Amino acid sequence: MNFYQKLAASIILSLLVAAGFVSAREISDPHEILNRYFERLGGLERLKAEQASYSEGTFSMGGMEGSVRQWNREPARSRIEISLGPLNIIQGDNGEQAWVLDQNGKLQVISNLDEESIKRRRVRRLIREYTFAERASDIFTVSLEGVEPVDARTVTSSR
Repeated sequence: MNFYQKLAASIILSLLVAAGFVSAREISDPHEILNRYFERLGGLERLKAEQASYSEGTFSMGGMEGSVRQWNREPARSRIEISLGPLNIIQGDNGEQAWVLDQNGKLQVISNLDEESIKRRRVRRLIREYTFAERASDIFTVSLEGVEPVDARTVTSSR
């Protein structure tokens, strides 16, 4: 699973855990869990209609603390800033071309996308379109992973 897939999965899981509105005794269908979550946010159609988003968070890797900030704007424009100790990564996509701002502040346009990059762009588009929420998706699989205790409460985790 690449960084963007892990990021999307962790955001979805974090939101489901933070919401804490579903217990394992109520429902066990992961699509129903997602549908209830979408409804709590105003409905899937409203989410699909959103044109811009911003998220940020912190993480640790290899004993170092880091932060991530991400902006998205339709159609297909994005920017992500990752800071991990002395390493700072800024990359984005203007909807037509991907780009990276290197450590020296020099902009590098990524003009020759390899097969993996093309696949990642497609996956990001499919995630933005909420294809993972479709029960009949032949690309994404949503499954219930189990129940975990969080802060003395039991929550359902899915992926």
